[in-house]
Amino acid sequence: MPGILTRTVSICVLNTAISKVDDANVEEDGFYALAAYRFGKFLPVVRYDMYRDKTNKTSANNRDAYLVGCTYELIKNLKFQVNYIHHYLYR
Repeated sequence: MPGILTRTVSICVLNTAISKVDDANVEEDGFYALAAYRFGKFLPVVRYDMYRDKTNKTSANNRDAYLVGCTYELIKNLKFQVNYIHHYLYR
């Protein structure tokens, strides 16, 4: 996918992607950015994403979303995860 940038370090993850579609019947834009950093057994994460359907401007898909979360590694291969997502819809 064009526009993808991923940077992974042993304890840090940074990821972004940009998408744009221009077709005879479809015109849309999308973007997301994600950052996470490991602190021992904790992995907090933040993410922002947006989507715009420029053909159907009243679509419920036209939104921004903000995510804040944390993963806790109880033992190897067993994790507990909590996320909060806030959506802002454009209509």
